[in-house]
Amino acid sequence: MVADFQDDIQQFQLNQEEIKEAVSWLFENDRLDHDFSKGITANTSFEVYWKNLGKDWYMVDMNQDGQKELIYSGKSFRAEEKEFFQLFMKYGSVWKQDYWDEGHFAGYQIQPNTGEILLVHHRYPCCYQASHNINRLRLVRGKIKMYKKLFLARDSAMKGQFFPEKVTYTTNVLFLKKETMLRWSGEKIDTEAMFSSPTNEILPYEKGASFQILASKGDWKYVVMLSPPKNVPSRVANAQNLQDVHVMGWFYKPAF
Repeated sequence: MVADFQDDIQQFQLNQEEIKEAVSWLFENDRLDHDFSKGITANTSFEVYWKNLGKDWYMVDMNQDGQKELIYSGKSFRAEEKEFFQLFMKYGSVWKQDYWDEGHFAGYQIQPNTGEILLVHHRYPCCYQASHNINRLRLVRGKIKMYKKLFLARDSAMKGQFFPEKVTYTTNVLFLKKETMLRWSGEKIDTEAMFSSPTNEILPYEKGASFQILASKGDWKYVVMLSPPKNVPSRVANAQNLQDVHVMGWFYKPAF
């Protein structure tokens, strides 16, 4: 789903003493909202917190400026089903949370020209949802910039093969010559595709919409959309929420 994706995130946990010192500051200044933190667990201590949640902390210098950023990726509470991703940045001697969302720290990319580390955060579905967000985070001039991709998939309750065997990323951008429906799998499913939809249709894209082809399967093309979808009702996605999201899916004989 991400070009040049790397998942050896354990390397960002090697300097345990540096990470522990930063997390200790957050704990003592009551900046954490996890189990075993001051505001949640009575009569706790940092050593208790670290023993239970120390494995969920990472430290990485995103923009290679010598100042590292701090990442928490794990469950905030033991009773939670989902994980959470939190990014903290240091301002002088103070750590502040600059990004938060559900999901987990999935991996990273290396920017080939600058050596920057771009973080990949995966926000996965819960309950009756099927949407996955792949968020790429970049630190630019002290601000987090986010690039979002979305695809639909579940382990069960959805028909179809979601992904091709292999994808190839290129810089070639194409444009639709007519309105075309994007589907979550490379086939036409018209009945019982999902509990909320009889078909595997996501949303239509209007003439002129830009996209890139990542893979082909006969007359089907696996694509990433660079333009927003048409703002019409859908049983599986809200078009208004996808205006700045690059959606991935399948076209049948797209007109381009």
